[in-house]
Amino acid sequence: ATLPDLLLGAKRNLLFDDGPRANLVDALRFRDLLCLAFLVWGLLLAGLNVGGAFGMSIGSEDYERVLVAGLFFGALSSSSGVLQALSDSDLPDRRPGLAAEARLFGFFSAWG
Repeated sequence: ATLPDLLLGAKRNLLFDDGPRANLVDALRFRDLLCLAFLVWGLLLAGLNVGGAFGMSIGSEDYERVLVAGLFFGALSSSSGVLQALSDSDLPDRRPGLAAEARLFGFFSAWG
């Protein structure tokens, strides 16, 4: 017998994801694109900060624009995540023994 055959119920579900899953491109939603934009913004901000530490000059208005863009991306990403948690019927994981995915998703989205 193989290891998956020896495990039952919840333990099998946690170790072996054998349920149907969409490929990455099909699984992306609007909120995921916002999260990616927020990640790219974070990389840009980190680059500006590192550049500033090494003497790169950037105007205060430009830096403020970068910060405001991050506030916008973060707030939009967080609020759309909460809305997705409340309205997405595909979000709950119905495999036995797994946590309430929609509740967890809503919680971490609210903390943004």
